[in-house]
Amino acid sequence: MDRFELGRLTDFDFEVVCKDLFEDILRTKLEIFAKGADAGIDLRRIEDANATTVIQCKHWQMSARAKLIRHMDRTERPKIEALRPGRYILATTVDLTVDAKDKLMEILRPYLVSLDDLYGVEEIVAELRSRPGIVQGHLRLWLNSAAVLQALLIKDVVTRSATLVDEIDESLKTYAPNESYTRACDILEQQRVCIIAGLPGIGKTTLARVLAASYVSAGFELVEISEDVNEANRVWDDSRAQIFYYDDFLGQANLADKMGKNEDSRLLSMLKKVRRSANKYFVLTTREYILAEARQHYEKLAAHDFSPLTCVLDLSDYSRKVRAEILYNHVFHSGLPPGQRAPFAEREVYSPILSHRNFNPRLVALSLELYNEEKDSVPYAAAANVLENLEDPRRIWQHIIENDLDEPALHLLEVLLTAGPLASLTNLEAAWQAYRHHLGRSSESRQFRRALGVTENTMVRFQRINGVITASFHNPSVRDFMRSYLAQERGAIAGLLSASISFEQVEQIWRLSHGAGNANLAAVLAAESDALVSAVIRTLEGESQGMALRHRGWASRQAAAVEIAGQLESETLGVLLANRFDDTWLDNVDDGDELVSLMKAIGGSKLTSLTDKRSEIIDAAAEWLMDGSSYDWDNLRVTISYFEELGSLVPSHYLESLHQSEFEQTERLLQNWASDQSPFTDWSMLDELVAVASAYEDAAELFPGYAEAQEALIQHREVTNTKGPKLDTVDINDNRDDDEIDALLGLLKSDDLLESGKND
Repeated sequence: MDRFELGRLTDFDFEVVCKDLFEDILRTKLEIFAKGADAGIDLRRIEDANATTVIQCKHWQMSARAKLIRHMDRTERPKIEALRPGRYILATTVDLTVDAKDKLMEILRPYLVSLDDLYGVEEIVAELRSRPGIVQGHLRLWLNSAAVLQALLIKDVVTRSATLVDEIDESLKTYAPNESYTRACDILEQQRVCIIAGLPGIGKTTLARVLAASYVSAGFELVEISEDVNEANRVWDDSRAQIFYYDDFLGQANLADKMGKNEDSRLLSMLKKVRRSANKYFVLTTREYILAEARQHYEKLAAHDFSPLTCVLDLSDYSRKVRAEILYNHVFHSGLPPGQRAPFAEREVYSPILSHRNFNPRLVALSLELYNEEKDSVPYAAAANVLENLEDPRRIWQHIIENDLDEPALHLLEVLLTAGPLASLTNLEAAWQAYRHHLGRSSESRQFRRALGVTENTMVRFQRINGVITASFHNPSVRDFMRSYLAQERGAIAGLLSASISFEQVEQIWRLSHGAGNANLAAVLAAESDALVSAVIRTLEGESQGMALRHRGWASRQAAAVEIAGQLESETLGVLLANRFDDTWLDNVDDGDELVSLMKAIGGSKLTSLTDKRSEIIDAAAEWLMDGSSYDWDNLRVTISYFEELGSLVPSHYLESLHQSEFEQTERLLQNWASDQSPFTDWSMLDELVAVASAYEDAAELFPGYAEAQEALIQHREVTNTKGPKLDTVDINDNRDDDEIDALLGLLKSDDLLESGKND
């Protein structure tokens, strides 16, 4: 807790930190006042009419020492003389030299009675270090810098985590702690897994980043997952304290983004693994309606009780006080000129924003990020822009598309929507060129590069992953808008289908029409069913694996095509697919997860052409899955999970045989472990063996070594158990009235910001 940064604080943060600090130093309660209306008072203690202590808090850049001295002489000295306090204390984030203190002492006497009442940054840091409880109560003090975060990122995924570090750092600047933070902390400590769910833009990702950062600050290694949960398995290390972070783990718009390869089974296995571990935590986010949709579509997810793991964010978490802090933090860090920042301090300006039915952090942030500097001369332009975007959130992106984007850039966004969550830039350009060619437009590379430049950092973001430059939407709200935009553009849907260069593009267009809020797009796609069937037939035979980084195997592609054929009730497509299951079709399969997806799709199809071959396909696939499963523990466990998922779709004797092999391997491995013939270094495997054996009532008799393994696991957990940080929150009382909100937002029109050069 000795690593913290005063420079991360807003002016309001600094005043609240000073209030807590000087209440402890002076052993008394202090009042806090608004800037501009305090006549030189930030904090005050009144003992009697002649014994008032005034504390001023100057949160300035460290390089502003000369400006501070000049400001105290010209501006603050007259105010202090009018107040005539019995004691005056100055607290500042400026580094005060001996010479600077002498000059300030001369300026401020007789009210500054001692040099001890001058607290520069070094003095404040020293006082805070001796009071870790105060530091703990202020998130932005003790959540460490980007450099510290970077050092603790797992090296295997660091190529994409540089962006995450920047995003976490930005989140920490603007986050306002609220009741959801306390709930999430409690869930994470009790369950080791926390799924943060809620509406789009409500702050799920920000909360997850803050939680992850708090554990990193306590020494945990941060592992970001971007594609599937197997990434966590690849970097799992029993000896390290790790926290896994998985944003939009069910996809940004629909389940197709992340649930394409039996991710449900893998996900549940990982959740169980983390919950059994002694030094691991897992933070995930999802939109609440996508979680509900996932439970409707996936039997295993439906059977699992997620309620103890889930923290649902709701607008009720954002009290008027919390909303005021969110607005203040975003405006403070927005870079708005003083003339546009100051109006947010006026009650008639901020009140409609704080009480708006559509208030959420993302809309506030986007409105400020996309503010047009050409309006600087228009009074109240920035505040009006925020309110207008809350009233109609679509106008944020609609204005850009209709006024700022040329046709090549718009076509880039349309094609990117068909790419899935991450697209190779090379393949994205090829798809863009094909679409432009289909439309009869020029498709030169220089136009593509210009389109990238126009949309970069506003609507599109780029990352380098494993040496490949990828593109994705800057945030889910852009994708949401583009999906609704295409629902109004039937011609664009037909063109994208006709120009698609891969089956994955066609599949993505089809999947975009699924889920809550997509009825309009589904209707457009239904009207274009002939074009969809033609696109599937044309691209399914192709060699291209699509624009996304994730490799899609033969079985996965057929499974998606079977689902499309079933929804369209297309026997034409069904016959084409049935003919692909010849005597050699299993030679094309190299992935058990994808094969299971295909088996489930075939089992659920009602097309005659596929039901006639169902038994033949299922039996052949089951034999493929069984091959070699009995000789390796990991393969055996995976195969058992496959057949449990398939359920009655396959004959029961397969699973019975697998469970017999599981019993025999558990017996042999535990006995070898107990006799030290095969000592374990993989504690997670030993944990699995004990878990399997524990399912039998007489486990100790059936499995020699079971009791010893149980005891060893208990001792191992006691040795390696790594708890997360003590996550006390700052004060989240909801009792601030408008006068106190005035004190907070009033800081936005402070002359101190102008003098210090901060945020200019």
